This record gives sequence, C-alpha cells and structure tokens, in this order.
Amino acid sequence: MGADARVLGVLQVSRKGVNPGAAGPDFNAGDVARLQEAADEIGKVMPNIVRNAMVSKHRLTLHANTLRVFGHILKRKTRYISVSMILAAGDKVHVIHRQLFAGDTHRHFVGTVGGCNGDLARVSGYLFTKDPKNNEFAKHDPSLRTRIIPLTSGMLIINVLPPDVDIEKVAYRHRGPQHIVVTDGSDWHLDLSHL
Repeated sequence: MGADARVLGVLQVSRKGVNPGAAGPDFNAGDVARLQEAADEIGKVMPNIVRNAMVSKHRLTLHANTLRVFGHILKRKTRYISVSMILAAGDKVHVIHRQLFAGDTHRHFVGTVGGCNGDLARVSGYLFTKDPKNNEFAKHDPSLRTRIIPLTSGMLIINVLPPDVDIEKVAYRHRGPQHIVVTDGSDWHLDLSHL
C-alpha cells in the first residue's frame, strides 16, 4: 500500500523446489512480519517504479533490478518474488516448457500477451516442438492458438522479446548440432544454445 493507504500492487512470496524438502521450511510468524515490513518499504517506492516502467523501453531490465531490490529488502528470505505488471498487453514472449524427464517433448511457445490477471497471462501465438528424428525445432501447427501462461510457474522459462519482433515470421535456425537461434528474419535473434 502507498502512503495514502491505496493498494498499489501485490507482493507474492512462495517456496519453490523440486520437492517439499528442497523448497525449505514453511513460513513462520517472523517471516510474515518481515514481509509486512518489506511491503511497507516497497509501497513507498512503488509509484516511482511503476511510473518509470511505463515510460521505459528497457522494461525487463528495470523489473529485474526491481526484483533484486525487493530481494535485498526481504534479506533473501524468499526464493521467488512476483510483482504485478511485469508483463503488459502487447508484450511479446518466448516461453520454454521445462522437461521433467529425458523423453519429454521439447516445447516452446512464441506469442503476444493479450492481457494479464494476477499471475496469469493470456498469450496468442504459435507452438514449436523439437522433432526427435532430425533434432530440429519447427512450428507444430500453423494455426494461431491462445494459451493461459502461469507467470509464477517453476516449469516455464519466459523470455520477453523486443516489441518489433514479428511473431508471424518467427522461426528456428540451426547453425550446428548445439547452436540454435530464434529469429524473425530481421537482425534480431534469441540464442538458445545454452539450453
């Protein structure tokens, strides 16, 4: 809440891990008290953060820095911090579905955000899958589809793309066995070789 007791946003803290043991212990009353103190401090600076985010072309960098500040305020007691408005309608995203098992299909989704509600984003775009025979990514279906993407899922890696990327022209280019890039045919590309 801001200085005028108006609600400015939602600070969500959750435990993440591959199993309950890895996620760490449950939050206790002391953790909740520290979170309340942090929320009070964040409320004081949130109007400036939101105002800058609305005019900045570097929204992802701004929010990454914002999350680092929030993490410092919380004294690194949390494993995940989510801030509303990290994505907005019109943003373009590249979503990687993490594989749980070795034989799982490699699935990526590229699209445009239609809107957000809390930690959910409505994204319209195209599914790309990796063909195990030739080891290359291709558009799974030429039909546009709409998905609800959970922004706080530990099973997704979400890349925010530049605003001028042409979603209709996005394709994967394989420049070697381990060198894969996503491009729309312009100078822009997203290198996925590290994955």
